[in-house]
Amino acid sequence: MRWNLRVAAGHMYQAAPDEGSDVYLPDNLEVRREDQPNLRRNWDLFGNGVTDNPLFHGAAWMEVGGTFSPFGGLAADLALYAEHRGISYGVNSRNAIFVVPRYKLRLDSNFHVLNRKIDIGVHVGDTRNARLHEGLIIEHIDVQGSHFYLGFGKLRLEYTKIGDLLNQIGLNINDLDDFSLYWRDQELFSPRWRLDLALSRTFVDPYFTSTVVTDALYGNHVSIAASVTFDSTQRVYAQAARRFSKTDEHSHGELMAFVLGLNSRIESGPLRAAATLEWRRYGALFNSGYYNRNVYFREETGGNYNNTQGDNVYPLEAFDRGFSQWAVYTELRNEAVVEAFILRSDIRFNFYRDLYAGLQLDLNFIDNDIAGPANYTFQTWALGWEPRPGNSLQMGLTNKTMNLDKHYPTFYEFAQGFALELRANIAVDISSGAGQ
Repeated sequence: MRWNLRVAAGHMYQAAPDEGSDVYLPDNLEVRREDQPNLRRNWDLFGNGVTDNPLFHGAAWMEVGGTFSPFGGLAADLALYAEHRGISYGVNSRNAIFVVPRYKLRLDSNFHVLNRKIDIGVHVGDTRNARLHEGLIIEHIDVQGSHFYLGFGKLRLEYTKIGDLLNQIGLNINDLDDFSLYWRDQELFSPRWRLDLALSRTFVDPYFTSTVVTDALYGNHVSIAASVTFDSTQRVYAQAARRFSKTDEHSHGELMAFVLGLNSRIESGPLRAAATLEWRRYGALFNSGYYNRNVYFREETGGNYNNTQGDNVYPLEAFDRGFSQWAVYTELRNEAVVEAFILRSDIRFNFYRDLYAGLQLDLNFIDNDIAGPANYTFQTWALGWEPRPGNSLQMGLTNKTMNLDKHYPTFYEFAQGFALELRANIAVDISSGAGQ
């Protein structure tokens, strides 16, 4: 029996800017929950003020879990995750506390046919911060489903099923089914350069269709993805997809979507830096029918104070993910072309022993050929102490806070000034190789 156990906890607090609590709202999204007047009243969505969220009240989280493997090839990732959504909500307030189980069961094995090894695997359960292919449609969200693969050398056939996104993320999708053929880890030029290729057919049928345009489209597409990695620190990636139409009236450009990106990571002495530069384009019809705003991270009949859990929960850990996700682009609907330029970076400099200064950027410049631009410039400037990985105290200034008013977990950007942000994290890992 092999096992490892991790106990981790954290605390997060923000104080709104002294200059005011207004937030940036793009012109085309300025009226929040525009077709739901009751929610606008209950959640105080008139005007452009920031609404209540756990970070303004000193929220805390904890997780106890680990990986347990009774024998080689079989493993279970099991955890209990809990949050208290805010100190000022009351120490034992049921409205401010939740506990959720998390699991993934994994079987990875192989067998031989004519002295050639065949790899086979089945994974079932949760995936946090999931990414499918190069992130064109699935990125920065939690999913639940199953994954199967069959591999022979560098060739691998995979099937991925993701459960309804209609009920947790507002994407108007039942199950997602993806069939992919991969060519993995091909050497290029030298062992320092590696190539991965994937050809995929993805079925993402809208749960309901409401327009003549959407009715003329199939809920599936074909895509090709590729990436080249250098020394595991530099990676260029791309994905192109084309949706299928029931008529010949739609052009390739209307039905296609693209992502092209670069990941770079540097570690040199006291400096650690990671950055992602990305371009995205969604044709006018690629996203048609994938928008559904009937997902709620607050109770519909409550106000916005101490109302941070609805039919769904926006967990604190999602606050540290990138802003870009498919729901951002499907929200810019009305059969519009959407184009985005994105820069995410995390820079840290240890200036004295375990003391560091850091800067996190998440810049998103999004253009919609009908509604115009929407530009988000999230920034966090920080000073911290990290004596061991996963154990830290940090103080900083940020213009980013939680937004529980959308149909997907996302952020508000303060329009005036920065909020003071305080964080504390602690983690302990215990493991055993007994029974090896």
